[in-house]
Amino acid sequence: PGNTGNGEPGNFGTAEEAQTFFEAFVAAQSEAFCRVAWECPESQPFISLFAHRFPTQAECEAGFMQTLKIGTNLIEPTKAAVDAGTAKFDKDKAAECLVYIDNITSSQDACTIFKDFETSDSAANPCEVLLIGSIDDGQACASSAECVGVDSECVKTEQADGMCTGVCEAPAVACGGSCADTQYCDTSTDTCAELKQQGEDCSEVTECSGDLICDVDGVCNPVQQGQAAMMGQPCSVFGGPTGPTLCTPGLACRDYVVDQMQGTVSGTCQTPGQETDDCSLDFECGVGLRCLGASFPTTLGKCAPLSTDGQSCEENFHCAGDLVCGITGDDEDGVCRVANSCDTE
Repeated sequence: PGNTGNGEPGNFGTAEEAQTFFEAFVAAQSEAFCRVAWECPESQPFISLFAHRFPTQAECEAGFMQTLKIGTNLIEPTKAAVDAGTAKFDKDKAAECLVYIDNITSSQDACTIFKDFETSDSAANPCEVLLIGSIDDGQACASSAECVGVDSECVKTEQADGMCTGVCEAPAVACGGSCADTQYCDTSTDTCAELKQQGEDCSEVTECSGDLICDVDGVCNPVQQGQAAMMGQPCSVFGGPTGPTLCTPGLACRDYVVDQMQGTVSGTCQTPGQETDDCSLDFECGVGLRCLGASFPTTLGKCAPLSTDGQSCEENFHCAGDLVCGITGDDEDGVCRVANSCDTE
């Protein structure tokens, strides 16, 4: 969610109400992720590989975002900004935001939910205008919620002493702000380009026309829905010309074999790995575990408990509890730690 930046009167809420909203916002996103993973996993195979570690869709909805720590980093800095009076929280827009998300996730084809979010008109999205910041571009900030500009962000830098400083900055406006309906914004050249057709290379779903998605091989193609593989059956992460073959929810594709000639990474559907089981990638291990020590595709690791304070990490979801994966001082490797303001947003 961004900022209105226009100073219009609103029905403003408290910091506690902002926290309640963001918790509901995260839950609504979790529901969307899990619906896609259960109804059209081929449209988002990597999301589905993580989601399918949960035995049921209900368990996925209850824990997906929290397990991967997606969106939860918005809650505390936004609450702090509203509490400090450096941002205002529009309760009416927040209510509209949840309805907006529900309308997309419940009424649309599950195969196109994420494309609908990516290509929706931001001006018509109430989730983009529910915070009103008070800090101008170029001024010090603690979170993006505090910035006046609609698209401004609090750009942060961690100092050598571990302190975090931020400044509100407006991002460059790509492609003059908009492109025609038959075009997308090519950010590499800052120009509008014609939407790509089936079989053309892509890097983002927004580049592909109609209901085409940018598949795992970086090609605009229709979603290739297939029959989910059962226990003991072959599965694949990268499926080459036929697309991935995913396991039924509750199972993980494990024991990978890489075929570079065919462009496939295939395995067998099994129960998710338990502690000390061999693994190559995180989503082979059960919920609450990570794949430690692996270097895909050459070196196997072991499914291991999530890392604790001071232990190594590569992603936030490698860390236990409320810890995040951050960089301390001049270290190049991430370590799990209690979040500071540079670790949020």
